[in-house]
Amino acid sequence: MEDKEQIKILKDRIANLEKSLEEYRQAFQFAPVAMAMNSLDGRFVEVNKKALRMFGLSRDEVIGHTSVELGLNHSENHEHQTLPHLVEDQGAKNLIKTIWTKSGKACEVQLLIDLVKEQGEPRFVSAFLDITEMQDAQLALIHSSKFVALGKIVASIAHQINTPLAIISVSTTEVQEHLSQTEVMNPRVRDAIDVISETIPRIARIIESLRKFAKDGESDRTRFYPVKDLIEATVAICGERFKHHGVSLSVSNIDSKLLLDCRPNELTQVLINLLDNAFEAVTGLSEKWVVIDISEKAHTIEISVTDSGNGIAPEIRQKIMKPFFTTKPVGQGTGLGLAVSKGIVESHKGSISLDAQSDRTRFLISIPKQQVS
Repeated sequence: MEDKEQIKILKDRIANLEKSLEEYRQAFQFAPVAMAMNSLDGRFVEVNKKALRMFGLSRDEVIGHTSVELGLNHSENHEHQTLPHLVEDQGAKNLIKTIWTKSGKACEVQLLIDLVKEQGEPRFVSAFLDITEMQDAQLALIHSSKFVALGKIVASIAHQINTPLAIISVSTTEVQEHLSQTEVMNPRVRDAIDVISETIPRIARIIESLRKFAKDGESDRTRFYPVKDLIEATVAICGERFKHHGVSLSVSNIDSKLLLDCRPNELTQVLINLLDNAFEAVTGLSEKWVVIDISEKAHTIEISVTDSGNGIAPEIRQKIMKPFFTTKPVGQGTGLGLAVSKGIVESHKGSISLDAQSDRTRFLISIPKQQVS
């Protein structure tokens, strides 16, 4: 009788254990976040459905392989550096990592890794939280706040410059009139006054472009805007810098009637970012030029910025649009220029990409002619 009771108790315990194990498996498989389990050498021994959807892979493709072998990581730092530290520290690690899906899409994930034991075997349990959208939202907030501040600064500077410029303009006219009545005029003085007279309108155009840049930032609505004016305003802001350093900046012919439904100030910022990068890339070259080209398609307008550089190294092409990634020395670049530009263009339902087929460094922007809600 006692044996039967002990057998019944043992069966109940086994049943409860199997129930708990099944509940654990169900919780693991249907967890609201991507989860995986790896052996000490980094090979996947278990993975849930959310993780498979994130990776874009099947269970059979994943089990038995490392994330490097699967192309999820482009370096072996995850297995060869992070995991051994967990063994030594005996503590969970909270990391920000980039996961590359089977389709080639980069996902920023918050990765929580801990060391556990399963049936006596040490295993790494990982939870992946996709924070790509959250980072994009943070970047948009940074961009928005900086843009508002920049608009106020630009408007103030334009106003402060405009007043003395008007005085210089009036004074120059008076000097020219006075010198015209002089029978003998020093040629050097005349030439100097002519240079000042020619420079004043150029400064005025730059100020007007800056004022438009600041004023347009007051509205988030798109409007039909001449592409020619958009490019000319950008060149007015950047052109003097290029000219001063001997960098040729040319623009293809643009139809004055060509309109684009956009937020002009934002696209101006995108073009300034691209031109700034191009300028930095070619200043040290013997051949220094940048070309802006406009082409009209059936439903889109394409703007390309090409410079005389020899392109971007393959190993960093997929990183250049990522926030805070920069090839510039510390203190000389924030790594936000292209990331912000990408966000602006995508907010216009367009795309920005590096032309990998070009022998030169060429960025291509494609935006629908009309924004459809």
